[in-house]
Amino acid sequence: MHPIFQKFPAAASGAFLGETIRPEFGVGPVGSMPGTDPEYWEWIDVLESVDQAEGSYMMMELGAGFGRWSALAARYRGLAPIRVIAVEAEPTHFEWLHLHLSDNGFAGLSYELIQAAVSDSAGRVGFLTGRPAEWYGQCIAPEGQGVEVRKLSLRGLLEPLSRVDLIDLDVQGEELRCITSAIEQVDAKVKRLQIGTHSAEIEAGLRSLLTEHGWKCQVDFGLLQVNETPYGPMQFTDGVQSWVNPRLVRP
Repeated sequence: MHPIFQKFPAAASGAFLGETIRPEFGVGPVGSMPGTDPEYWEWIDVLESVDQAEGSYMMMELGAGFGRWSALAARYRGLAPIRVIAVEAEPTHFEWLHLHLSDNGFAGLSYELIQAAVSDSAGRVGFLTGRPAEWYGQCIAPEGQGVEVRKLSLRGLLEPLSRVDLIDLDVQGEELRCITSAIEQVDAKVKRLQIGTHSAEIEAGLRSLLTEHGWKCQVDFGLLQVNETPYGPMQFTDGVQSWVNPRLVRP
């Protein structure tokens, strides 16, 4: 088991994040134990970002779905204020995002929910929707397809912020564009990135970009394969990369 779980023992029971998940969301509990689920690596990033936060806590979840990772853990350390920005374009998932945060005690916390896609520029774009309980891979559509939705840039989202403890990014193929277009803001303001990857080319591009900008890679597992991990082999659909910003995170 990763050592961060020794500081957050309730997490190992699966009852730490996403404490209440409605059946209509179409997913089960978060895989929390080594070897059970690639989402284990998201657990680690969320918990480490909470552990390293100083006083307050700020998280962005982009491509949020119903908001599984949106900072509930921060409440267990008494951090204040806690702020979450969660962005999701699929209409039903966006409705579920409101429900999930309400179900899990966010009523008294500061969160901003934005219905939009995220890429490298702002505007309008076609977006694939539908089958919300069966599929969480909705994405920006080829030109002329999909339902028109609002589109935001990561740079624009970061512009008014001073510090972000964690960005959890699962934007179905837009991840390299997002980060490349906002890299100066990301370098200056973001402590940690947890990225779901969707092609080998994107994975290679992220490695090159973030290494060049001095980020430290914590985890790098390729998509659509069984990867050997410190906790045994795991089957990955999306790839997973985790990066820490040494300029902002203490060793």
